[in-house]
Amino acid sequence: MTRSRMIPAAIVAGLFLVLGIGFATGVLGNVATAERDLDVDPERACAALRAAAATMPRWAEVAAPGSLSLHFEARTKVAGFVDDVRLEVSARPGGAHLRVRSSSREGLWDLGTNGRRVRAFLGALDAELGRK
Repeated sequence: MTRSRMIPAAIVAGLFLVLGIGFATGVLGNVATAERDLDVDPERACAALRAAAATMPRWAEVAAPGSLSLHFEARTKVAGFVDDVRLEVSARPGGAHLRVRSSSREGLWDLGTNGRRVRAFLGALDAELGRK
């Protein structure tokens, strides 16, 4: 292999290495998740989820597949890309368990948008439930 062909091959190999490490460590990607135990019953948790979601900019409820599962579409601020946000509540002794998942429909990297969205939602939920 000539030197001129080795340089592009090395660049491509390095790019795959960086991307592989990025996806494996979660630095790159288009999905963010979180889980949290709530000290309220599942029905109260769902009401609080809807109230917190109503404060989120550019969120629209798409469907409520089950009484303890909610699906929203969230649009990004600048480009208007549509992302999916799923909120699932399950019963646990003494309260409820929440799973949050925000995922981009397009692209391999969301520039951290889904992670920021999940953190902002959890902050709104804490305010709704009166948690600090």
